[in-house]
Amino acid sequence: MPGTSSKTLLNLTEEVLKDSQFEYERISDTDAYSIDYSFDDVSWMIFVQVVENLGLVIAYSSCPFSIEQEYHSQVMEFSSRLNYVLFEGGFEMDTADGDLRFKTSAFVGSEASPTTLSEEDIKALIQHTVFSNIFVATISFPSVAKIVRGIISVDEAVVASSDLG
Repeated sequence: MPGTSSKTLLNLTEEVLKDSQFEYERISDTDAYSIDYSFDDVSWMIFVQVVENLGLVIAYSSCPFSIEQEYHSQVMEFSSRLNYVLFEGGFEMDTADGDLRFKTSAFVGSEASPTTLSEEDIKALIQHTVFSNIFVATISFPSVAKIVRGIISVDEAVVASSDLG
């Protein structure tokens, strides 16, 4: 990795996951890891991808259920309203299959733009990227579930997720 670190970004990412005591797996033939995460009886997958040559670490929390077509507009409105108030990260929805995910990322330096950050600083950025991703998913995914079950409106879901903004 360019800069002050002798370890690769992939190595540093794995150290962060290990130090955070996540149960994770390396996705074979990729520079990515998967984490099966649970909170308050809700489980979802988190994917942490490393793009070494660009100096990027990207975390995706994948909503544990697909959004049915009839709820696309409501969930897209909810996601858009949250994206507007979030300081980092953003929701993405694939309208072809209803896949909803939340993405955060960190740029930690590349060959084109070397970093002067220490290994500990880089690890702190990686940890922040993963933990902020989990924080938003923990608050927002239950609201999405309530929207698609008809339990709450988009306005109520936004209020329920107000800790994010």
